[in-house]
Amino acid sequence: MLALLALTLHTAGFTMPSVDFDTRRLILVHASAPAATLAHVAAEHTDDLRYVMTSSEAEAIDLADAIAVVVEPKRIGKLPISKTPGLREAGEGESADEVSVRVIEVRDFVLSGTAFGYASLLVARQPVLQLLLAAGLGVAPSEAGGVELPTDAVCVIDFGPGTFPSSVAEELPVVRDQWLNA
Repeated sequence: MLALLALTLHTAGFTMPSVDFDTRRLILVHASAPAATLAHVAAEHTDDLRYVMTSSEAEAIDLADAIAVVVEPKRIGKLPISKTPGLREAGEGESADEVSVRVIEVRDFVLSGTAFGYASLLVARQPVLQLLLAAGLGVAPSEAGGVELPTDAVCVIDFGPGTFPSSVAEELPVVRDQWLNA
């Protein structure tokens, strides 16, 4: 049922409200997103975006660098970018639950370093982003593949009080119905 709810979230892009002062925003972008997605991130999130974490695949690193090129002229200072193998796809013999634990640890690490009222961006491949979105929607990792996430989509998840770290979360974060299909 929740996976069906995720499918109803797909709408045309619109102006995203700024991040609430008691919320930390996480922006998810596919590692092979087109140029229109970069332009959208720059237009909608430059004021809030403070950090980018990318998987260690060359494709994801290149996209993170491209996002910085688009965003940095509109802000003061450089956009910090880090890479991690924690956002990689499943390795040989690794279950969806094991990948989910690893990916959620990275998500919580990034969120813990994101100041209230600001956003961080994660760049990874489709299966990893599906796990992150599934966690935000309360969908089990084994069913994350059923959560539709186009490669040209931007997903925004707002984490308010009580929504992370996952080990003590009391409620689900707010998955914004912002998707851009370029």
